[in-house]
Amino acid sequence: LITSTLLSKILDIWEEATRQRTEKAHKMAAVTEYLRSNGIDGDLRETVLDYCDYSYDDAFASFERAFLEELPGDLQAQMIARILPARLDRSSLLFRATSEAFVERILLRMVGRPVRTIPGQRLITQGGFGEEMYLIKSGAVEVSARDRTTGRVAQAWVLREGAFFGE
Repeated sequence: LITSTLLSKILDIWEEATRQRTEKAHKMAAVTEYLRSNGIDGDLRETVLDYCDYSYDDAFASFERAFLEELPGDLQAQMIARILPARLDRSSLLFRATSEAFVERILLRMVGRPVRTIPGQRLITQGGFGEEMYLIKSGAVEVSARDRTTGRVAQAWVLREGAFFGE
C-alpha cells in the first residue's frame, strides 16, 4: 500500500512537472512574440526573457519544495541525496572531510529555502553582515571584491554549479 501510494504521488509529480513545462513554453513563446511584434530587441529583450524564464520557473520551485516537505525525513534525505550531490563540489575545503550524512543534513536544510535570482541581482555585499551560505544548484554567480583604498574592483571570478559562497 505504501509503495503504490508513493508511486501514485510520483506519477502526480511527473504529470504536474510536464504540465508546468508545457505551460511555461507557451508563456515564453507568447512573450517572445510580443517583444518581436513591438520591436524590442537587444539587452532589454534578453533581460525581459531572463526575468520571465525565472518568474515562470518559480511555480515549479514552490511545487518541488512543497512535495519534498511532505515526505518523511528519511525519504526526504534520500531524494535530496540523489538530486544535489552530483552538483556539489566535494573537493572544496568545507566538504572534503565530511561524511555523506553530514552533507545530506546540510542539503536537506538548504532545499527547504531555495533562492532564485535574476541576472544582475546582488545577493551579498562586501563588508555587510552575512548569515547565509549559498550552494549553486544551477547557473553561475559572479563574485567581485573591491580594493578598500581605491574602491575599484580588484578581483572578479565566476562560481558555477556545486560551488558555494557566503559570509
